[in-house]
Parts: sequence; C-alpha cells; structure tokens
Amino acid sequence: MVKAWAMGRIVKAATFGLVAHGESRPTNADPRSCPADADARDAVLAQATEVLVSAHLTAEAELMAAKDAAWVLARKMAEKIIGRAVEMDPSVVGEIVGQALAASRAPGGAILVRIHPDDLLAVEQTRPHWLRRMSTASDVRLVGDASVGRYGCVVETAMGRLDARLQSQLDALERAVRGPR
Repeated sequence: MVKAWAMGRIVKAATFGLVAHGESRPTNADPRSCPADADARDAVLAQATEVLVSAHLTAEAELMAAKDAAWVLARKMAEKIIGRAVEMDPSVVGEIVGQALAASRAPGGAILVRIHPDDLLAVEQTRPHWLRRMSTASDVRLVGDASVGRYGCVVETAMGRLDARLQSQLDALERAVRGPR
C-alpha cells in the first residue's frame, strides 16, 4: 500500500520534472509509456529513490536515538521513584534485601549481604521481618559497602553470589525488553 503510494508520488514527480523542463506530452498520456522520456524518467526515479532511502535511514537513526534517550530517562525515573519510596518508608530497602535472600535459596550457613552504608540501618531494623522469610536458618551478616549502590544489595553464599543492586536489576530489565545489543 505504502509502496504503491510512494511509486505514484515518484511517477508524478518525474512527470512534473519533465514538464518543468519544457517537454510536452499529451495530457492523457501515461508518463511511464513515453520511450523518449525513459532516460530522464529513470534519472528522476533514481534520485527520488535515493532521497527515500536516505530519509528512511535518517528516520531509523533518529528512532534509535530516541529509544536510547527514553531508556536513560526511564532509568533515572525508576531511581528517583525508588529513592522517594525509601525516603517515605526505609523498610523498603529491607524488603529488597529480603527478596534477594529468598531468591538466593541459600541452603543455610553463612551469608554475607553487602549493602550501601546509607541503607545499612534500615536493613538492620527490618532483620526480623526478612529472617522469617528465609526457608532455612542462616547466619546473615550485613556489611556496609559503598561500591554497592543505594537501594540494592549483593548476597554472597556458599552456593554463589546474587547481584540485587538496583543498577543490575535495571540492566536486566533493559536487556529483557530491548534484547541483546
């Protein structure tokens, strides 16, 4: 549908270009059926095709740039929203840690939770809540670590490491939505 419309526009442009250059043709003649104008028509069609291809490539580049800008904005918004939620209710960080501990499926034993120092007090205050959610009894040690961003944590167990930093979660969300880059 769009291709037919575009071809119609190209043919009209070719006709206009030929008429504008002083060439005459019967008013009811099909511009594609005049062999004498074939070279001129082909040149105009080639030029129009080049313009359309260039416009399409430019539009694709602009769309990608807009998508990238939208992701940057969405990430900043998510960080602000979570930050505001923590300001209003510091136990939100404890809930994040509790979910990370549950997701780690630690079989018990020693667990180290690295968390940003500014979030440490709120997580410590919610310890009874997230300890009840764990499936097995464990020795959970909280450690302040400035390399872990706000509102997330890194859980280290004998089984491995679970990265529940906000940045990592947003990266995973972006990969899931956008696909590999």
